Amino acid sequence: MFRFIALVAVAAVAIVGCTKHDAPERHDGNHTVDPNGQGGQQGGGSGQGIQLVEKGWYVSYAGRDTYEGERVEVIWVRDVPSGTSYLVSVINRDNFSTYEGDLLAFFQEELKNAGDYIYTGNKSTVLFDPFRHGTWYAFVIGLDKNLELSGEYAYCKFTVEEETPTEDYSRWLGNWKLGKGNVTYDVTISQQEANFVYRIDGWETGCLTENGTMMDQEYLEAYFDNGCLYFTSQYIQTYDDEYLGTLDEVFLGQIDYDGIHHAQGLYIIQNEGIDLARAFFDARGQVVFEACPVQADIDGETFNTTFYNMQYFCTDGKKWYHYNDNVPAFPLTMTRGGNGFGGKVLSARGVQTKAGGTVSSKALRATHFVPRDQKVATTVKVQ
Repeated sequence: MFRFIALVAVAAVAIVGCTKHDAPERHDGNHTVDPNGQGGQQGGGSGQGIQLVEKGWYVSYAGRDTYEGERVEVIWVRDVPSGTSYLVSVINRDNFSTYEGDLLAFFQEELKNAGDYIYTGNKSTVLFDPFRHGTWYAFVIGLDKNLELSGEYAYCKFTVEEETPTEDYSRWLGNWKLGKGNVTYDVTISQQEANFVYRIDGWETGCLTENGTMMDQEYLEAYFDNGCLYFTSQYIQTYDDEYLGTLDEVFLGQIDYDGIHHAQGLYIIQNEGIDLARAFFDARGQVVFEACPVQADIDGETFNTTFYNMQYFCTDGKKWYHYNDNVPAFPLTMTRGGNGFGGKVLSARGVQTKAGGTVSSKALRATHFVPRDQKVATTVKVQ
């Protein structure tokens, strides 16, 4: 179905952003070296003729901990022969089931997206962003001297229990009116993962221009951290449009460049996992909703600013489109009440199975932990 109204032409620009959370909906390979591992370069290989051999290497889930003030999950790897290179990949049951027992296909996908996360040595402590509750698998995937798959591997299966919701986490649940001026949305915030993730329904619904698109077929995920509610850039889904073909739908933020060295105007921050805005309760118990800061590197110019707005976009990989052109700019107001989201979300986030079905997933792959000040983002210029 044709769901969007405005074409946005773009030109690539690099940007460095202040980030805190990774959207876990898809594996994009944008990683840096874990502080406890040894980085390497990505290998290739077709996988033809590889014989899979399960080894006695030790791999274990060591639980949740704190690193540099942030929550992390810890995976221990031991007893790998010295000089052997390997990947450490963690995946939940829903996503792993889509491979239907084809371990080689899974290993090939992990190598393709490994980035710098290749380890060497007989032991490593590998950190990940918090896992959601459910069954998980941690794999050690062996590589040969050319950093291609060797066929050797080890794994463990473990279960993560959901925490009991705290009072601070539960404080954000319910119906809210969110927006600015004449453009406000009735949103509903519900529990997605206690003390970690919320589901938000209703953004860009109910208050649209004549040609606007009612975004009632998707939902957002927001993050809880130290009492605050964070809206974060994220992948939503991929779908086929009868006019424009296959499109990736995403939720992203824009900045308004008002410097003097480059074309002024709005730039889309493309990367997932970037904090766009945060809400917190002030001393009077009222909500403050403000834009998050970002540091842009636009053709060599360092440009410090905050996000201008956040909205749904889609792209065919070349051109960008937005669904609505009257999305409010920051700062926003957020007040308790409103009618709440009254629609029914039709799309399900998930992954495609070989049989063509979709498996809904709370989190597809685990994301390697990266400190907030080390993540890199990119932008496109809105023409």
